[in-house]
Amino acid sequence: MQETDFDYLAEQISRLSYIPIRHYKNKELISFYDPAGFPIDPAGPYIDMLLNTDEEILYYISHHDHFYGLLSFGESTLILGPTLQTEPSRDKIKDFMFEMGIESGYFEQYQALFHRIFPIPLETFFTRALPYLLLHHTRQVSN
Repeated sequence: MQETDFDYLAEQISRLSYIPIRHYKNKELISFYDPAGFPIDPAGPYIDMLLNTDEEILYYISHHDHFYGLLSFGESTLILGPTLQTEPSRDKIKDFMFEMGIESGYFEQYQALFHRIFPIPLETFFTRALPYLLLHHTRQVSN
């Protein structure tokens, strides 16, 4: 699969789902699609851990109940998320903001950003979004 394919898939899936998606090549950020418009990447605390795994397909659930997905193909990696199974409570948003070092005056903005992300059950995340990317990659390799 070519770099433009990864970017195209990441952008389109992000636009449709409102889930932020990052494209890395050799652990360097190539592109970041974030239709929600987070001022600080919510995956920031988990990026190193996700990029340094040997797994080609992986999911991670943070202690804030944010879901992250990872797909690696050779030198390229896509990191999807966060997505949520349910809309986060005010307390979960405040805890997240505190850990990210975001001032409490931005609470309303962050609450609105999290509410833009369509809640998706974990099972759906794995049976729809991640396999779609894998299927597309498999078709490209086999052609």
